[in-house]
Amino acid sequence: MRIYGFDFTSAPCRRKPIVMAIGQLEGRKLTLLGLKDCSDWPAFEASLRLPGPWLAAIDLPLGLPAVVVNALGWPTAWANYVTLAARLELPTFLAQLQRYSDGQPPGQKLPRRPTDVLAQARSPLMRQRVPLARMFWQGAPRLLASGACLLPCHPTETGRCILEGYPALVARRWLRSRPYKGEGRGQNTLASRQARADLLRALTSSQLTQSYDLTLVLPAAYRSACLDDERGDHLDALLCAIQAAWAARASGAVSADTSRQLRERLSALLPVDCNPDEGWIYDPALLLSPALSFSSTDRPPCSLSPGSEQDANNPGQGHNHADDGGQ
Repeated sequence: MRIYGFDFTSAPCRRKPIVMAIGQLEGRKLTLLGLKDCSDWPAFEASLRLPGPWLAAIDLPLGLPAVVVNALGWPTAWANYVTLAARLELPTFLAQLQRYSDGQPPGQKLPRRPTDVLAQARSPLMRQRVPLARMFWQGAPRLLASGACLLPCHPTETGRCILEGYPALVARRWLRSRPYKGEGRGQNTLASRQARADLLRALTSSQLTQSYDLTLVLPAAYRSACLDDERGDHLDALLCAIQAAWAARASGAVSADTSRQLRERLSALLPVDCNPDEGWIYDPALLLSPALSFSSTDRPPCSLSPGSEQDANNPGQGHNHADDGGQ
């Protein structure tokens, strides 16, 4: 099965591209076949239309918290509120989110989705430092326009399937709070380089099998690319590919015969009370969380149709884009 991982930025360019990891999953072996830089929007959009079947994970908040969508008076179905957001100019979109935040009491100005709370991720309303709101405005409409199957937000009848990834969840398993990106633009510090080396060593050892039921074949050239990239973009793309490959194996989607079967098997990994219009991060750390309301042997799927109708202001590690080009 072809596997992709995308490290997203809200303003791709040659200096700061969207990085695409290209892999092949055979059994539990994930082989990295390439790392591709998408330096502009046409290159990224073309990658979303590559012939399927394939499964991808992207480092991008696919949805907004339902409490925010409701308060703004937007339609609650994902495709409808994404379409509305895309019609707004970026400053207008950000101003609406700012007005929402300004009207909330301290501690509730940047609400998070349930999946963000479990993943210790930042709010999709973040506009400074980690510009997740800007990333959503640039990314979600393009994903919708691609016609791909976006789980759980917007299922479609296609073998091109995209999940929300969060590379920090993979990195934390081995690095905990150690930073693996350079401190500041262009600075490849010795400490962050060593952290990347340690993480790559774990990913290519039996430790990956224990955590993700995968083995990783990482050719020397791509290992060097991940190690030498002080921004961590190539490594984050690889971590998203690992999350996609895990989802394929954990759900049985890797052996799906039809696009419908692919969609249904991947949806069975979601918690029963998942709101599909908010999105969900695919990672075993969330699957095994005691906060989820399903058992490992009885997992009814989240709603498969696009359209359906929490909160903490916190800090967790964001979608790892303090350096995002759109800031």
